[in-house]
Amino acid sequence: AAFVSDNNDPKYQGRVRVAYPWQSLGDVQTQLKAQLAEIELKLAERKKTKEELGTKKNKLLRDIIDYSFMYQTVLDYLKGSPAERELKMAEVKAEIEKLEKEIADLKSKKEKVENSISPLFLSDGDEIKKLKTKELDGKINEKEEQLALKKELLAKMEAAAEDEKKNKDNNDYTIENNATVKELSDTVTNLREENHLTAQKYEEVSQDVDELTNRKEVVEAKIENGIKEVSTPWIRVATPMAT
Repeated sequence: AAFVSDNNDPKYQGRVRVAYPWQSLGDVQTQLKAQLAEIELKLAERKKTKEELGTKKNKLLRDIIDYSFMYQTVLDYLKGSPAERELKMAEVKAEIEKLEKEIADLKSKKEKVENSISPLFLSDGDEIKKLKTKELDGKINEKEEQLALKKELLAKMEAAAEDEKKNKDNNDYTIENNATVKELSDTVTNLREENHLTAQKYEEVSQDVDELTNRKEVVEAKIENGIKEVSTPWIRVATPMAT
C-alpha cells in the first residue's frame, strides 16, 4: 500500500503525493537515517544530563539559602546576651518538638490510609490509597528535611557556644573566627562555588541540546525531502462511493 508523503497541494486542489514502500531511497537515505539515530541517542543523553544538572543546581540553591540562614542565626546567637541566647535556644528546641509531632501525626495518617479498606463501590479505591500515601510521603519527607536542618542548627549553636567558652580568654578570639562560624562561612562559600560551576555546565549542556535538536530537524527534513523525490506527481485520490 502507498503512503501519503505530501499533502500541501500548492494549487489547493486537494491533491496528494504518494510513495510506495518498495521504492528504493538509496544509500544517502540509509546514511541519513543512521545519522539521525546517532543524533537522537546523543540528544537523549544530553537531555538526561541537563535534567540531572538542573536538579543539582536547584538543590545547591536551596542549600545556599539554608546554610546562609544557619550561619547568620549562629552569628546573631553569639552576639546576643545570655538571656537572648537562652530564648533563641528554647525557640529552636520548640520548633524541633513541633516538627517531630507533625511527622508523627503524618506517619499515623499514612498508616491509617494503608490499613483502610476501600469501599466496594469504588473500583479505583486502591489507586486512591496509593495517591494519598504518595502525598503523605511527600509531606513527611519535607518535614523530615526541615527537622534535620533544625537539629543541625541546634548542634551548631551548642558547638559555637562551646568554642567560645574555650577561647574567649584568647586575645585573638572574635565571633567571626569562632570555629563553628568559620565552618559555616566556608560551607556557604564552597556551595556558591559549586553552584557557579554547575550553572556553567548546565548552560553548556543546554547549548548542546539546542544544537543537537537543530541538527535532528535538519536531518529529518533531508529524509522527508528524499522521500518526496521518489514520490508520485500531485494526484487526486478517489474515494469509493458508498453503495
